[in-house]
Amino acid sequence: MSRTSTNEHGHNRPEDEHPRLSSAGRRHDARRELGELVHDFRNVLNTLHLLSEVAGASLPKESRAVTTLRQIQAACIHTSEMCERLLAESGHAPAEAHGPDRLDLKWMASDLSAHVRDMVPLLNSSVPATSELQFDLAADLPAIEISPGDMRRVVLNLVVNAAQAIGDQRGAVTVTTGQVRLDAAALRDALFAEDMHPGLYVCLIVSDTGCGMDQETRDHLFERHYTTKPDGHGLGMASIRRIVAEHHAALQVESRVGIGTTVRVLFPAAAAVPVILYETAEIR
Repeated sequence: MSRTSTNEHGHNRPEDEHPRLSSAGRRHDARRELGELVHDFRNVLNTLHLLSEVAGASLPKESRAVTTLRQIQAACIHTSEMCERLLAESGHAPAEAHGPDRLDLKWMASDLSAHVRDMVPLLNSSVPATSELQFDLAADLPAIEISPGDMRRVVLNLVVNAAQAIGDQRGAVTVTTGQVRLDAAALRDALFAEDMHPGLYVCLIVSDTGCGMDQETRDHLFERHYTTKPDGHGLGMASIRRIVAEHHAALQVESRVGIGTTVRVLFPAAAAVPVILYETAEIR
């Protein structure tokens, strides 16, 4: 005999009719639906990327539209990488990769300056016209071990944050790469450097001529959900802290109110292994 229960109208119905999903079941369904949605969205991005490549191939290289199409391609690649992370978080393995920018490798020996050059179209489209982007990228840097997706997240978040600090005023954001040998004393002054050892480091430096930060803001800068912006979420700098921790790197922050801010990310130089290089965009 089927067990019964009373519904909201006072009528009896079998208990197994319209069963409620368990909390775990609802979460499973939500993850599945998220994975399907992200997968479909990434397919649209890949289509946009392909169409922009086809359109660019039919234009003269000196056409201004080519630069815009490169910016679209860079944005598609970056967003596709975020989709892959969402797929991983929802329990779905990323789809088979296509091309060097789709490699789903956590650790790979890479050239920092090449990464930044590859991002120039995306960075130019991510900052307002009032912020002048400047680059000083060193050649022949030691390799660092990091995935392209994580490197792009670090660079993009730092540059966007720097441009936001400038606001509506005219100012400059400068992206610099280089190498430095750090001793124990220098590492003691760096943030999140507990597991680091003296040696050779490759540095990414992003500086701005913006509003600067007071001590309280610097103390909370990398905390999740901490923000000084009315419409901010406090996730970008927290994401940088996570990536820095995962790659045994460290941070240095210098800032003066009314003068500007400089953030240095220090990556340990990798062992002597082949470096993954990318076709890079011309800096404009």
